[in-house]
Amino acid sequence: MAKKTDTADKPQDKAAAPAQAKTQAKAQQPKPQQKDQDTPNPFKRFATYVEESKAELRKVTWPNAAETRKATFAVLGFVAVMALLLGLIDLGLSSLIQSILS
Repeated sequence: MAKKTDTADKPQDKAAAPAQAKTQAKAQQPKPQQKDQDTPNPFKRFATYVEESKAELRKVTWPNAAETRKATFAVLGFVAVMALLLGLIDLGLSSLIQSILS
């Protein structure tokens, strides 16, 4: 006679058990209600959006005038350096191509 084996002793069944438990837990969770029933009209939603945006903007730490001026000059300086660098590269490459073509 063939010896009966318990299927729970197999390693592949032990690995599948937690996945099955998660699937069963998801199946038992209540389904959320449809959004159409719970959403207010678009004007109320927009008003809520504006109010929440204002609340978030009050939390922002805005830079003072000195910090703004410092950041502006840093950006302008970087732009000037990059413009000079790219201009020199363009001048060099255009003179190289002119010498090749002539």
